[in-house]
Amino acid sequence: MRLVLSGGGTGGHIFPAIALANKCLDEDGEVFYLGGEKSLEEKITGKEGISFYSLPVKPLPRKINFELFSSGFSNFKAVLKARKILKEIEPDIVVGTGGYVSGATILAARLLNIKTLIHEQNSVPGLTNKISAKFVDKIAISYEQTERYFNKKDKVILTGNPVRKEILTTCSKDAREKFSFPKNNDVLLVMGGSQGAASINELMLEIYDDLIEVDNLNIIHITGEKDYKNIKRKVDTYDLLDGKIIISSFMDDIENALAVANLVISRAGAVSIAEITALGLPSILIPYPYATNNHQEKNARVLEESGAAIIYKDDEFNSKLIFNKIKELLSDRNKLDKMSCASSMIGKPEALDNIYGLACDLVYHGSTLDDKE
Repeated sequence: MRLVLSGGGTGGHIFPAIALANKCLDEDGEVFYLGGEKSLEEKITGKEGISFYSLPVKPLPRKINFELFSSGFSNFKAVLKARKILKEIEPDIVVGTGGYVSGATILAARLLNIKTLIHEQNSVPGLTNKISAKFVDKIAISYEQTERYFNKKDKVILTGNPVRKEILTTCSKDAREKFSFPKNNDVLLVMGGSQGAASINELMLEIYDDLIEVDNLNIIHITGEKDYKNIKRKVDTYDLLDGKIIISSFMDDIENALAVANLVISRAGAVSIAEITALGLPSILIPYPYATNNHQEKNARVLEESGAAIIYKDDEFNSKLIFNKIKELLSDRNKLDKMSCASSMIGKPEALDNIYGLACDLVYHGSTLDDKE
């Protein structure tokens, strides 16, 4: 299968596409990626060795001004360039995962009558996918609740949000040995997404003095680049000869940290939640308050309503509250097990196979929208 992927702007759009790309390559397919110029997706695909083509997309401002016309013209050029690239590649299918670049690529594919599929990672769809949904062949969603945002229900398929296969296959015992954690210790994993989270890092600075006094507890704290030195300086003041706390600015092998975690404190981005629920982990979620359309809080509420997570908004918590909740959960194995079970019910470890299978079904058995019309 010749697969074209397009999605950009945030890791939430990019990493599911990368997971799908690697799945296709494992199946001896060919993969091409259309993304923004000098973008995060260009950097990530370069590391993965995936063929990349850049498009001159620009975000559309919310107000009518000169920038709106400038952005509109750039995006029009992006559609024309995408159309030219797709004619050269001759893909079997184009899959969009969100972001302006995805919209331009999906529209170009539609103009060429190439089969199209979009994937929505969040519980509430973004603007690009809402528009693209009107003319694609199929819509893959990550949450059952998302179906109500799309008019043509026959197009919508619940697949889940794909995660890298390493997330699902890493052995907990091997990961514990890698970190040199005692076999029976609890592990608290703290992470703030790809860029870190200032409020979560500040929280940890305030409760570290108490956390290090908790017996049989190890901590992995992924800080992001900005706060790493400050957090490391604090932790270095403790005499922790047993490696009780591991501080990292970023982990390429996050699968090892997830494999050993008993409880996760995290933002509520689509990728983080997909990884947490795919492994059935209980979590304390602190949604990023400035996410577009407040989608992180809406993602987190799905977990909260099922009993898989506890949510605190940025302006609702204090260090004493969170510390007491951590102690309460880690000392109540029955509560943690119930949260874990609820998390597993939401998680879809088969999501990658679901989406790849949907793409294959469109390519080998499906018809395009033009054929149906």
